[in-house]
Amino acid sequence: MDISKAIARIPDHVRFSPEGKEAVILNLKSKKYLELDEIGTRMFLLLFEHGCVSKTIAPLRAEYGFTEDQVREDLVDLLAELQEKGLAEVTEQ
Repeated sequence: MDISKAIARIPDHVRFSPEGKEAVILNLKSKKYLELDEIGTRMFLLLFEHGCVSKTIAPLRAEYGFTEDQVREDLVDLLAELQEKGLAEVTEQ
């Protein structure tokens, strides 16, 4: 899948629980969860605000000063972990 064309969606059985600048994402069916640090939480929020990976890269670069390759790699890793735990559904645009 071309990550720049990926669209992410949060399934109905997933809950997002912010705790300060960090967050926990819980799959209510499997009880699998993921804890996110401050940057991971921001990535998650922007990803699902925009719904599309390609629209998430520029804001993250501007906020944190990362290169496009760094942001893209981190988004790929985050999406892979979210999918593995049933915390997100990812499709190609």
